Amino acid sequence: MITTPCYSDAFSKLLESGELKISAIKVDRISISFQLLLAKICFHHHFSVVERINSCASMYSRSIQGHHMCLLVKMGDNSISVDGKCSDSTLLGNLLDELKQTLTESC
Repeated sequence: MITTPCYSDAFSKLLESGELKISAIKVDRISISFQLLLAKICFHHHFSVVERINSCASMYSRSIQGHHMCLLVKMGDNSISVDGKCSDSTLLGNLLDELKQTLTESC
């Protein structure tokens, strides 16, 4: 993945395009702050934050093959849910598996 900035209007158009596949994960027993959690996702998985409101954030990255990757990260009571959308469903599944592993190991 390549850390790629994305403006909120372009991010919205991408989500509305209907070209992206969707998948989600949930990780329980999260004990770190939301800010630190976002920093770990940005650092380990090369995402940028498009928008953050309270304990919910939209994130974006792009693969070296040009596939768009969009995440909606929501923090609940001691848990985190991540909804992902990507133009390649296999890439999305692999990334969510890696993300779950990162969050499980570090939290």
